Amino acid sequence: MDQSFNYPIKPEHKKIDSTLEPDTNLWLRRYTRLLKTVQKLIALCCIVILSTSHTKAQWAQVSKILASDGQSSDRFGTSVSISGNYAIVGAYAEDTGGNSAGAAYIYKYNGTSWIQETKLQASDAEEDDNFGYSVSISGDYAVVGAYEEETGGNKAGAAYIFRRDGTNWIQEAKIQASDKQAYDYFGFSVAIDGDYVVVGAIHEYTNKSGTGAAYIFKRDGTTWIQEAKIQANDKEAYDYFGYSVAIAGNYVTVGATQEDTGGSNTGAAYIFKRDGTTWTQEAKIQANDKEAQDGFGRSVSIAGDYVVVGVPREDTGALSAGSVYIFKRDDTTWTQEAKIQASDAELGDLFGTSVAISGDYVMVGAMFEDTGSSNAGSVYIFKRDGTTWVQGAKIQANDRQGNDNFGASVAISGDYIIIGADGEDAKGSSAGAGYIFSLLPAEIDVQGNENDILDGETNTSNINNTSFGVVGTSSSKTFSYTIENTGGKDLTIAGIASDNIDFTISGLSLPINIEGGSEISFMITFSPTGANGTKTANISIENNDSDEAPYNFVVEGYKVNEAPDGVKGNMMTFGGDASVDLSVPLLSTTDATQAYTIELWIKTTSNVNGGLFTQYEYPGSIERFGLRLNAGHFACWRGGIGYLATSATIVNDGEWHHLVFTKDASGNIQLYVDGIADGTGTHTNVFQNVNTVIGRFPGSPATFTGSMDEVRVWDDVRTIEEIRGNMHLTLSGAEDNLIAYYQFNEETGEAIDKVSGNNGTLVNNLTRTTSDVAVAGGVSEGQVVSTTGDVLFSNPALKLKFASVSTPDNSSDNKDEFWVYQLREIPTHNITGINTTTSSYWIIHHFDDPATTQTFSISEATFTLLNHEGVSTDDVTTPTNLKLYKRASNSTDDTWGGSPYASATSANNSSKEVVFSGLTMTSLSEFIIASTNNSSLPIELLSFEATRNNQQEVFLTWITATETNNAGFEIEMSKDALHFQKVAFVVGAGNSTEIKNYRLIFDYTKDAYYRLKQLDFDGSFSYTNIRFVKGVNQQPNLVIYPNPTQGAIRLNITGLDAEINLKVMNLPGKEVIILRGTQEVVQQKLNQVFQTWQNGTYIFHIQMKDNTWIRKVLIDR
Repeated sequence: MDQSFNYPIKPEHKKIDSTLEPDTNLWLRRYTRLLKTVQKLIALCCIVILSTSHTKAQWAQVSKILASDGQSSDRFGTSVSISGNYAIVGAYAEDTGGNSAGAAYIYKYNGTSWIQETKLQASDAEEDDNFGYSVSISGDYAVVGAYEEETGGNKAGAAYIFRRDGTNWIQEAKIQASDKQAYDYFGFSVAIDGDYVVVGAIHEYTNKSGTGAAYIFKRDGTTWIQEAKIQANDKEAYDYFGYSVAIAGNYVTVGATQEDTGGSNTGAAYIFKRDGTTWTQEAKIQANDKEAQDGFGRSVSIAGDYVVVGVPREDTGALSAGSVYIFKRDDTTWTQEAKIQASDAELGDLFGTSVAISGDYVMVGAMFEDTGSSNAGSVYIFKRDGTTWVQGAKIQANDRQGNDNFGASVAISGDYIIIGADGEDAKGSSAGAGYIFSLLPAEIDVQGNENDILDGETNTSNINNTSFGVVGTSSSKTFSYTIENTGGKDLTIAGIASDNIDFTISGLSLPINIEGGSEISFMITFSPTGANGTKTANISIENNDSDEAPYNFVVEGYKVNEAPDGVKGNMMTFGGDASVDLSVPLLSTTDATQAYTIELWIKTTSNVNGGLFTQYEYPGSIERFGLRLNAGHFACWRGGIGYLATSATIVNDGEWHHLVFTKDASGNIQLYVDGIADGTGTHTNVFQNVNTVIGRFPGSPATFTGSMDEVRVWDDVRTIEEIRGNMHLTLSGAEDNLIAYYQFNEETGEAIDKVSGNNGTLVNNLTRTTSDVAVAGGVSEGQVVSTTGDVLFSNPALKLKFASVSTPDNSSDNKDEFWVYQLREIPTHNITGINTTTSSYWIIHHFDDPATTQTFSISEATFTLLNHEGVSTDDVTTPTNLKLYKRASNSTDDTWGGSPYASATSANNSSKEVVFSGLTMTSLSEFIIASTNNSSLPIELLSFEATRNNQQEVFLTWITATETNNAGFEIEMSKDALHFQKVAFVVGAGNSTEIKNYRLIFDYTKDAYYRLKQLDFDGSFSYTNIRFVKGVNQQPNLVIYPNPTQGAIRLNITGLDAEINLKVMNLPGKEVIILRGTQEVVQQKLNQVFQTWQNGTYIFHIQMKDNTWIRKVLIDR
């Protein structure tokens, strides 16, 4: 429990026994000497510490509390403490019962205000007891120190424990040291947590005068029994061990301000841990930059694994500007994590007079800080961001005046801070006051394009991303938005909804809490449907902001019939020492307790020992685990152990193979090659991974050589049905348990964008080329076939007639199954001698357990075309014009060969079924249907070509030999060869026997598929073959990655080559750096300074010719 900490006593506040002065009087004499040197040193000691933060919770004063009977010189606020709805304030110089007998006051929060509930005094109060010099409260108990109480000897000291009974606080015990002596100053500091109280006696002199001690008492019913007396293992005279104390759970922290290790009165703090009834010193802590006269340990606080120590006389920046040190526990070791100072540190502020910690917040009092008036005082609030503690707020009293000493004491509990100002004069000179601050309520602020969007805003604008502009059919546009909590308490976002399906919300997992001063991002995607024209949606953000819930605004876009972007996937080709570095772990551990699955497609060209997917601590470390090739076999390997499992199948044959690794929670490994279980093992060794790399085995020459695509990582064990069902299908990235997914579809640059998971970086110039792996969007279905006859697959719609089939293996590990896939993608290579093809192809796959071979023969196959495809009248009349082409399912390219596998025996233009009979199919593969029938068009088409004319234009040409009843040609364009839109119309020749040349040129810079829709005058129509034209990347584009970043950062500007002007600012608006030069030069300079920047949000302003980009970058190391 946090205790309050009082500042050194001034002469006018308290008379000091000159024969046995504590640290307080000595401190004053030293401080006086420091003040006399101010003029000499002021020119040398002017340092301002600046901080940046992306989390700045706001705090507001909610109450000023005064003693109901306050009088001059009471020093109310010398000590404070707070627990839940109760606060206690000490007034050690209050005179009821005798001059400076002292008192303490308890306040209760009634839901709206903090009201004085009682005034506490010792039952045996006497003059100069200084009751209230230290106070602490925990639950229903409060402890008050009276360090000059004289029972047992002059100034031996005592502490009093009070218990709440309703609205009454009853003195339950008076405690003293079992070995009390005169001038011990027992009660100089106190702290309570639960059933334990710790009391400091700064001048206890066991063996040596002024060594100091602390005493720990434990409650047994209504009795408080001394459990331990603790002292430093290296105690020396006048250490003043016990100057400050704090307790939390099993840990006690004690400050010793005049401990001399490192120099006279350098100071130290000691941490003790409880084991049963024994308290043992676990650590002695000092500042890394300790110096003589610092007085380290002036104030202390502890919470969880953190200890905070105030050093108000520390001189960094200016004499006695003050510092605070934060230590973190790792097992039994306490290590300095941070040294913090005020951003506006000045001479004599005494930053660190008081400290308190709770959760991620640290409060620091600087009682002589001069903002507003000399020695008015301030409190600074710091918040933890990783291992960095960032100043988030500086708070002062609303009615601050000179010599108030605001910050003389500070404590925190939950959302409330109490601060003592014992020089405040409202009740008389230095009567004192207390101030209570609370986190401000949550306050929502929404921005698009870094500009505000107002609650209730209906006027859309491209300035703040509420206007999406023009978007074509089958295309989409996505904008990013931020929600910032400009208040203090957590802002809860319970939901974000759109009332129009054309506008969809993504990017957030709700509900989510946003800390004060923090922000999150989400996306709105406009994918227009229906008729052309303006589309609007009301976006409603459900939140807990008291006056803006829900938060509503309108977005707008305009839909037109415009061809969308093209998408033809890429694969990654590896060679040399190239790889994809993900830089961060995808899996928290690679141990026997975590279940996961890794799958990928590979096609090798050489290197029978290439690394495929590796997790490692650092290159060369034995702590490596990954998938690789072993003499051409698929295998998994563990550093220090060797191969854990290896497939029987050779995969180093230059063909596409689907490889899968699974490991269950018991450490059982299963390998799969092309959907067949092939290799087992176990893995029980544990280590934490740090990095993940694709295409390389770090620390060895095992670099993969070949092509790779469709890398997926799951945090569960995929079943054999799930593996087979998805191996040929692309995923959305949002599937359950999918934690990483890479398709390598970027066009340029070194960045690899995840579909899900972490972004990656290309290393050593990998090559992207159009992928020829048999993976695309589509559907799949699998069945066990055990009898002859028709087997109907419903999705996709396909019927197979089995003439013969042997008994299948139905075991769960490697069952014999027939799987059908329909992939909605056309080949990139034309089929010689054909006119049109379907816009999808089929894979019929027989998964056969090698141990129990199943034989079969298929005599007939009935394929059903997609809804948008048709069967012409001529094809119904002459079905043999419809050809079935076949290629191997692990084909090394995208070609289908020149000879058809079979001709159709019937076709139906109503059911769209095409039947191929008379087959003797004993092995399965990939199939596509094509037509060789030119007469299926009412024209004789000699050619149809689509090419890029230049960077801006697409050039379409076609030639007809004859035309019959031809009204003309609609030119259609598509992004996926599946959903086409009309973009132009060219009038036909009607009836002609002459050769006609047609051409069309229009502006379009992106990837697209093209076809002609030939229209008869009677309304009937037919389609030509489809042609693909690759786009150009002409628009300048900036990518900053990775973002957020834990390490390095890269700028990637494409589409433009010019000098860069880069300016980086922190969130408060302070300029961090300005760089100019080529992209390479700016990147090199950025690399040199980036690692020195603190955690937080930075604004990158980048200008390149006429292009300006503004990006937020979050550093979170």
